[in-house]
Amino acid sequence: LCNLADFYHERGRESAAESLYARALAILEKSLGAGNPRVSSVWMKLAEVYRAQGRERKARQAKAGINSLR
Repeated sequence: LCNLADFYHERGRESAAESLYARALAILEKSLGAGNPRVSSVWMKLAEVYRAQGRERKARQAKAGINSLR
């Protein structure tokens, strides 16, 4: 899912990328736990999508969530 989300994000299809990253997060958090580095990586990518969409507040919230996991 993350590879496909990356593909969409690179091509400016932020809405599709956001949906796939969110699905990937749900799966990874359930299977690996919220503190896993792979989960943090997907949160960072989701923050990038939010920023590309002009949703700075959501991007900051995503990054703040990552920092709290560390």
